[in-house]
Formats: sequence, structure tokens, C-alpha cells
Amino acid sequence: MIIGDPYKFALIFDEVKEWCYGSCNSNGHFAFCMDGKMLPGNIINAVNDNALAKVLDKLKSAPEDSELFAMDAAPAFEKLYDLVYPTDSVSDNDYRFELAPEEVIDEGYHVFLVRSGDKIRILGAHQDYDREQSRHTFEGIEISEAVIDRTNCDEIVSRIEEYLGSVYGRFTDHLDDNTVRIIKIDEGALFEFLYESFNDKHEAWMNADAVECANDFAVDWENRTFIFAARKGEDENGNFLPFPKDINLKEIMRKIPATTTTVFTGERIYRDYTFDELRKL
Repeated sequence: MIIGDPYKFALIFDEVKEWCYGSCNSNGHFAFCMDGKMLPGNIINAVNDNALAKVLDKLKSAPEDSELFAMDAAPAFEKLYDLVYPTDSVSDNDYRFELAPEEVIDEGYHVFLVRSGDKIRILGAHQDYDREQSRHTFEGIEISEAVIDRTNCDEIVSRIEEYLGSVYGRFTDHLDDNTVRIIKIDEGALFEFLYESFNDKHEAWMNADAVECANDFAVDWENRTFIFAARKGEDENGNFLPFPKDINLKEIMRKIPATTTTVFTGERIYRDYTFDELRKL
């Protein structure tokens, strides 16, 4: 399905039945299209109802900054990146400018938006990741951009709402003044949520190819800590590499310090250990 004008700004998405399992019936391809170019340029697996809901929310509440809106594309894109992923530890991430859903970001594509009056400017590009600097690079990137007015934006917003409402029922419930909708989960569901969240963000948070890695994980409910470990999954001959039996991941969790105070940051949140280092702890 296409919402918008692909030669200006559009969303291109569709369900792929082969990617949908159990109750998850919204997996499919998702991409932005700006000036006739697709971002990402490759097929990705996205949870389309979540992706569309994020885009919908950002288009409806696009932040205004007339000075940033008027900048040339390259400095504007870099400034937007720095606002969303600040280099210092004092500034907060300003996610208001981030339009791309997580699956697009995981592919190395960033899409930002900024408003001036009734016009919204959208900038997107693919960036390589510099592991040493824990930052994406700007050298040689090709920036795609589009400017849509309030009429275009309202039409896109309306069509997203209509689609989500008809397919997923995302906009069918209206809670009354005396209703609180609650979800309560137990330890098993909470563990599942933690594990799946880290699995979904594997490449962005662990900075390692999810396909090549095996993951090990554990929860210490008493001390309220969670550990997620990525390692090489197979040797050069394709044989599975098991986690060393003489290393207890739960014991390691109690002995090493937390690697980050928050996972929602542009900085590196992991720390590398050798197996021998872990054995000595």
C-alpha cells in the first residue's frame, strides 16, 4: 500500500503473510519514499502497525524550528542527528525530531522532520556506523528530502488513521472518563518482554550482526537485574559454538557493573569481555 506521493513523500508498506506468526499479523515491509527514492533501499521486516503509529504521532506533532528548517540539507541533517543523539552526557535525546521507526533505524537509515509554520521538512539518509566513536558518520552520505504542507500532511495522517482503524482497530476504542485500561504481566511475561525487546534491538544496541550471533540471557529477580550477551554463533565450519559450561551467566551478572544507565541513548551501552576474563571474576 502507498500513502502519499512517491515522487514527493510517501509511506510504502504491506503485510507479508509468511512473516506473520501466531497473534502477530502485522509483520511486513515498510519504507519511506522521498523524491522517488526508497529509504531503506532494501526489503526489511517491520511491525507495520507500530511503525505507522509512530509516523502518525510524529507527523501530528512535528516540532517547530524555523531556523533549522531553513538550513541547507547537510548541516540541517547533522544538527537534527545531534539533537536526537547528543554527543554529551548532559543533554537529553530529543526524539521529537525522529520520524523513522526502529526497524528503519536498525538498517542504518535516519529520517528526521522539522516544521516551520504550516510546512514540514523531512530529511533522510543512510549512514555508516563508526564503532570507535559510537556514532554514525556523515561523510559521503546522500540526503533525500521533501517538504509537505499542512494539506498534504493532514491527508497522510487521515489515511494512516483510516488504515490502522480498519486493519488493526487501533483507533476504534475511546475510553470514557471513568475507565483505566490496564495490562498486568507476571515474571514469565516480563522476562519474555525483556528478551524480545533486546532481540529486536540487537544490531542497534549490541553493534553486532544478529544473524552471526548467538544470545544468552538471564534475570536476577531478587536484585532486579537483567543480562543479555551476544557472542559468535558458529565456527568457520558452521558448527554451533555453545556458551562455556564453566561460566555461570547469573553469577557473572552479580559480579560485573551495569554497562549503562539507559538503553535509550546514542552512546555505546555494551562492554566486551573475553571468556577468560569472565572466568577470573
